[in-house]
Amino acid sequence: GPIHPELGIAMDMSIQLKSESGAICTLSLSFNNDGPLGTFFRYIGDTGTYIAR
Repeated sequence: GPIHPELGIAMDMSIQLKSESGAICTLSLSFNNDGPLGTFFRYIGDTGTYIAR
C-alpha cells in the first residue's frame, strides 16, 4: 500500500498462505489509527469486529 509520509511505513499489507491441498488463506490489514502508541486497533471481518490493545 501507499507509504505514510510521516511514519515511512506501508498503510496496507496482505499476508497470503497456500496449503498443500491448494486452499488459500489471506489476511489483509489497513493501518488506520490516529491515536498515540498504546491505543487500540480495530479489525473488521466478515463475522464481526475485533479490538486489539
